[in-house]
Amino acid sequence: MTERKLQPQLRFPGFEGQWEEKKLEEIAKSITSGKTKPNDEGTCSVYGSMGIIGYCDIPTHNGKYLL
Repeated sequence: MTERKLQPQLRFPGFEGQWEEKKLEEIAKSITSGKTKPNDEGTCSVYGSMGIIGYCDIPTHNGKYLL
């Protein structure tokens, strides 16, 4: 069996060294859908797989989250 190289040839600026592999469950608290029912009013955007699908009045998350 050959050893996998954990350093790609092409990198984004600011990234260097070896890759660190993690399972998604190690870095994400949970992944859910359908938590917020969007409407046409509100100040908080509700995102779907194709972008903004509506708005809501109260944010469900605060901070950086995987969409």
